Amino acid sequence: MSVSAEPVELLEEVGSQPPALAPESKPGEVASGEVRPTNQKVLPTFLMGLLLCLLAMTWDFLPSRNWLPMPLSPLVFLAFLIVQFLVIEGGFRKANAQSVALGQKLTETELALLEAAEAYSRFVPEQFLRHLNRKSISQVRLGDQVARGMTVMFADIRNFTSMSETMSPEENFRMLNDYLGHIGPIIREQFGFIDKYIGDAIMALFDGPVDEAIAAAVGMQLATAEYNRNRPDAPYPITIGIGLHSGPLMLGVIGEVDRMESTVIADSVNLASRIESLTKYYDCRILLTRSTFEAQSDPYPYFTRPVDLVRVKGRTEPVDLLEIMDERFDSHSNLKIELAAHLAEALVLYRRGEFHEARILFQHLAYQDPKDLLYGIYRRRVEELIRLGAPPGWDGANDFAFK
Repeated sequence: MSVSAEPVELLEEVGSQPPALAPESKPGEVASGEVRPTNQKVLPTFLMGLLLCLLAMTWDFLPSRNWLPMPLSPLVFLAFLIVQFLVIEGGFRKANAQSVALGQKLTETELALLEAAEAYSRFVPEQFLRHLNRKSISQVRLGDQVARGMTVMFADIRNFTSMSETMSPEENFRMLNDYLGHIGPIIREQFGFIDKYIGDAIMALFDGPVDEAIAAAVGMQLATAEYNRNRPDAPYPITIGIGLHSGPLMLGVIGEVDRMESTVIADSVNLASRIESLTKYYDCRILLTRSTFEAQSDPYPYFTRPVDLVRVKGRTEPVDLLEIMDERFDSHSNLKIELAAHLAEALVLYRRGEFHEARILFQHLAYQDPKDLLYGIYRRRVEELIRLGAPPGWDGANDFAFK
């Protein structure tokens, strides 16, 4: 999400500085060359009329005016008033026309500014400006930052590289924009905003209750399923993995004076990204940390199951991961929900170090649901632990060195 310094300066110039007159502008002219109504016509006409009125009055007082016995001053005075009225009325007409033209120009300028602001809002979300306490993009400055507690979401299309190899660049862009057009509104409906598009992935932020981020994740999965149903001839259906984590972060502007970008920096952001990358390893649609799950105001609107205790790259403390499930995702989700309690029981035995008992349960789960990769992962782990024994300091967490 980029903020170019040059357009920002242009907005500041248009929006905050009064228009300057051209140098050496003449009286009665504006910088564009239009002539204003001035006293250049009114004053000479008035003086000429006044002179004629004085001459007429002088004529009326002459003792002999045989060839024109009637008084001239009333007629001259009436003509004087009529001429003055026409001159003044013409001046007002010109002033009104110029006022209308100026109003049209101001309206066009206002519309241009509104269109520019609307265009910038597509690149820099309004929520981002609100968190920085800025009313417009022109007020954003390099180094602006604020600390916030938010839920971070990463969502990524699985196997996008393989999909893109079967399409032209134009088809790739068309497909991505079409897909994102279904996903973006769901995030906004839950009061989140997309901070970045990272190729085929998105990063979104939610500053409200955790419930909204989870609802958005579920809605995105349902929308993706609907999107696939509407394109039955596509060579590959789109599947996405979503990672969620809540925590403190810094939201601000980084870069240099000629090239700035909004961003968020925090361990919470890195962890949410790592969690999203694990959705493919565990074959889960939505993964989130237990701390995020427990922060919900209503902790039981969706089915969940424990997945793993992991120590991702860059962290020393293990993180407990849960999977969000919904029977509307697909038929396999119903089986996952049905077996969730047995999985939880097996994981309790596994983390206690009771590997032989845990192996029996994992084997039973894998037999009931051979499509679920998670059961096979744990079955291989316990078999290795039984064969080699648990290493010193084993705490049940699995270490991941990759990002």
